[in-house]
Amino acid sequence: MDQTTEPISEEARHQEHLLALTEALDRASLEEVRAQVSQLHPAEVADLLESLPTRDRDRVWEQLDPDLHTDVLAYAEDAVRARRMLQMEPEELAAAAQDRESDEGVHPLQDLPEKVIDEVLQSMDAQNRERLQSVLAYPEDTAGGLMNIDAI
Repeated sequence: MDQTTEPISEEARHQEHLLALTEALDRASLEEVRAQVSQLHPAEVADLLESLPTRDRDRVWEQLDPDLHTDVLAYAEDAVRARRMLQMEPEELAAAAQDRESDEGVHPLQDLPEKVIDEVLQSMDAQNRERLQSVLAYPEDTAGGLMNIDAI
């Protein structure tokens, strides 16, 4: 008798990861949380963060490799991304904006308070600051706000 296993659906896989992560959080096993999220694609981590209550979301975020923060934020929904970005240091936000393509890095910054944007800009080198300012000058849903200044 041939027993083939059916591929697991994305939703089922998400639920399995969510259950395992929740159980690890309930046990306060942060090493296990770290190990679990380190094996996932940033999009999967973003999905899990969106599925967790805020308190657990913060605990998982703290276990992420800081080098993955930008990638996870790229996949996160606006509300999750904005909340997380408001908790980040200006230098970390600047690094995140510089790590991404110019048109990808700007959008989330446009939703931040002006004071935070100013702090981020001040922490950047002159070239990156000018590039970011040139795109921030336009509303995000206009051609100027969407342009990729690296393509010129």
